[in-house]
Amino acid sequence: MLSVIKKDCKKLLQSLEIYEQQSEISCLKEIQAILKNSELDDFEAIEEIVCILNQYGWNTGARHDFG
Repeated sequence: MLSVIKKDCKKLLQSLEIYEQQSEISCLKEIQAILKNSELDDFEAIEEIVCILNQYGWNTGARHDFG
């Protein structure tokens, strides 16, 4: 029984690692799209990137918050 639990835990951890990697790739692709968008000025681009990082759970602090 313990070996089955260990095996299931290992599968779960592997699934979580794959999910995390896919999430990081998605985040980078979104940031890349912002950087390629020539319609945004630097301030707008940084603001968009900060929003994306926050969306993915990265704490960017309040330094960018000018409101």
